[in-house]
Amino acid sequence: MTKNEILNQKVWEKMQAELDRFIKELKTKSPDEIIESAYELTYKEDILQSFNFDYGGLLLIINKLMSDYFDYKI
Repeated sequence: MTKNEILNQKVWEKMQAELDRFIKELKTKSPDEIIESAYELTYKEDILQSFNFDYGGLLLIINKLMSDYFDYKI
């Protein structure tokens, strides 16, 4: 697994955990509150799903940017 793939996996896992917590919290809310949060849930799911696709090389660019960022920060 390449460094970029490892970084992508870590980001995906963090986002999945956040989504799981959000859904768990939604289950404790009233129907009106759940309806008000529907768009937020949809956006979170869409962002998470975008990690499964490569839009014409965009993923390569994102990987490069992430790699450069983490190389700089480390």
